[in-house]
Amino acid sequence: MKNESIQIVKSIFENPLGFLKLGTPQVNENMVIIPIIVQEDKFVEFISIKEAEELNLVEIIETETVSELEVINKSNKQVLIPFGMTVQGGKQDRTIWEPILLPSGGKKSVLKRNPGNPSHKYKIPAKCVEQSRWDYTGKRGFKSTNQRIHPNVAFEAISASGQGNV
Repeated sequence: MKNESIQIVKSIFENPLGFLKLGTPQVNENMVIIPIIVQEDKFVEFISIKEAEELNLVEIIETETVSELEVINKSNKQVLIPFGMTVQGGKQDRTIWEPILLPSGGKKSVLKRNPGNPSHKYKIPAKCVEQSRWDYTGKRGFKSTNQRIHPNVAFEAISASGQGNV
């Protein structure tokens, strides 16, 4: 899923200077100090999915497709879901495979919207992290964890051999 959300996240990391400006140089004898100032009009304000969960502002929902989850953003801020984050729950634990910046509730969607709740319910890509399980072992909802997928596993999953080897 290539979308505007990913482009926003990439632009922050690929060109951090695009969000900064240089202030007026200050000179004192043989030393020059140039202030670096964040351009607030270009700054992307967001909260992490952990923060949103703690405030009960985001809900991750099971779909019948292993490679997809739904997320409801109830916040008035954008929510960052980082690459490689694992969510537990539902019929199978999943890992998020793209950095996603969810639009705030009520804003125009940059992700695929779902009918019936056009303001803040989005489908996001995910991959399974458990073999041969597709039933509930506990809670039906999802919560993010502190677990991150190891880079070698990520490489294996996105290589030509695919997820079956993970």
